[in-house]
Amino acid sequence: MIKKQGPSHHWIILSEPPRGLSNWHLIWLHPRCVRIRWVMVRTLPLKEDDGMRFFVDEAEFNRSVDASIGEVVRAIKERAAMGGRVVMGWQLDDNDISEEALLASSAGSEVRATTKDIRVLVRESLVQTEEYFPILVNGISAVADKLEGGSTEEALKLFQQATEGIGWVLQVVQHCGMLLGTSDQGDGMAEDYGALQAALENVASPLKEGKFLQMALKIREELIPTVQRLAPHIAKLREEADRAAN
Repeated sequence: MIKKQGPSHHWIILSEPPRGLSNWHLIWLHPRCVRIRWVMVRTLPLKEDDGMRFFVDEAEFNRSVDASIGEVVRAIKERAAMGGRVVMGWQLDDNDISEEALLASSAGSEVRATTKDIRVLVRESLVQTEEYFPILVNGISAVADKLEGGSTEEALKLFQQATEGIGWVLQVVQHCGMLLGTSDQGDGMAEDYGALQAALENVASPLKEGKFLQMALKIREELIPTVQRLAPHIAKLREEADRAAN
C-alpha cells in the first residue's frame, strides 16, 4: 500500500474484508489520503484509427485522441469520483478484466466501466459488517473455548483471524463515520476504541508468557465485552447510511 497526495476529489480507499467475506467494499473517501496498489505497466497511446471506444454505465466517454489507455482510465475514475461514484469493474469487448490487465492491453475495440454511488457502497459495507459482527464475536469466544480445551495451536490460528476481523470492523466503523460526517459527534467511539486497544494488549500479555488459561479468561472478561461495545456504533452508522442512500 502506498500513500499519495493529489486532487482532493478523487481519493478512495478499498479494504479487503477478513476471511469469509468475498466482496471488496469502499470504506474511506477522504481528501489527500489514498492507499492504492501500484502495478508496473506500459500503456500504449491510442490512435484515432484504433477505433477503441469507452463507455461508463452505458454512456460513451469522449476521450482525447492522443490519450493512452492509462490516461483514459484515470479520467474515467476522476469523472466518476466528482459525481460521487466509484468504478467497480471493467470489461474489454464484453469480457471482465482487471484494471491492471486493461492498462497492459493494446488490443480491443470497446471498454466499459461500471460505477456505483459511493453512498450505496458505504451502506453495503455497513450491512456486511452487521452480518459479520456476530460471527466475529462467536469466533472470539471459540478461541477461549479451544484454549481451555487444550487445543492451543488451533486456538492461536483462530485468534489471528479474529484480530484481523476486529481490525476490519474498526476500519469500516471509523472510515464510514468520516464519510457520513458522524465521526466527531462525541458518541463515545474514541473511548470504546481505547478500551478495545487496552483489552487486546491485556490478552497479548499472557499470550507472550504462554499462560493460555489466563489468556482465555482475559478474552472472556475483557476482549469480548469491549468488542460488543462496537455494535451500537455500527447500528447508528447503518441508520445514517440508510438515510443518505435514500
